[in-house]
Amino acid sequence: MRRPQEIQRDVDTMATMVNLTGVFESLASMRISQIKSKVEQSEAFFGELWNIYNQIRLDQTFRFGRASNGKSDKEELRILITADGGFSGDIDQRLIKLALEGYDKDKHDIIIVGHHGAVQLAQQGIDFKKYYKLPKQDEHINVEPLTKDA
Repeated sequence: MRRPQEIQRDVDTMATMVNLTGVFESLASMRISQIKSKVEQSEAFFGELWNIYNQIRLDQTFRFGRASNGKSDKEELRILITADGGFSGDIDQRLIKLALEGYDKDKHDIIIVGHHGAVQLAQQGIDFKKYYKLPKQDEHINVEPLTKDA
């Protein structure tokens, strides 16, 4: 038979566990809120990026990579945006694999944004025209150097 002191100690331990569980629930809720905010920002960014892409593809006055008669030039530029560090899981690997499908070094130039992608291409022995670090902020990014190289 257990003594009342042992039972009280178990009750105190359980109360502490309940308090800790509440703290961890609060921390998890805050973290989920932060992640949700970042996901919403990313969705807005990619929505804007998609609109820009559609404008470029549909605009008759934009002829980058095309002759004035509408036929494509023989060379193609591929711009890859990857992470700066190696914590992107396999996303960068899949992106590079997809970008290299049909790749011909004589017909294609690559510009890479993000250190991780540059390292992966170098490890595979694939040359790229230029490498840029990812910008520190995610708003009001100066893309002029990239467009000049393109």
